[in-house]
Amino acid sequence: MPWCNTIHFGRLEYNSASAITFHDGLPGFEAECQFVVVQRPDHHPLVFLQSLHTPDLCFPALPVRAIDSGYELRVSEADREALGFENAPAIGDTALALALIALHEDDPAANLLAPIVINLRTQSAAQCI
Repeated sequence: MPWCNTIHFGRLEYNSASAITFHDGLPGFEAECQFVVVQRPDHHPLVFLQSLHTPDLCFPALPVRAIDSGYELRVSEADREALGFENAPAIGDTALALALIALHEDDPAANLLAPIVINLRTQSAAQCI
């Protein structure tokens, strides 16, 4: 089973089929293309996007519907095609949508305007604005 070193989780084993690929990287981290979603029961519903190449690069995130149960995912045609969706993606059925959490002093904020969208079939991912 493949593994990566991480600052927060130590040696992290993962299923290679669960690795997600950001073909263009993330804004500000364009060279970072391979991540794994880490879930810990004691942090539920919080998840972590852990880089497979950079041990200290890990983004906290929440499923968008944990923040807003009525959230409607809107993806541009260009993002839809880049992610390999034939039709509009549906959260839970064909897509996972995560809001990155920014930690500003004592006031965390979730970015619902530019969620991370993951095609659950292909494991392709992008931050969609």
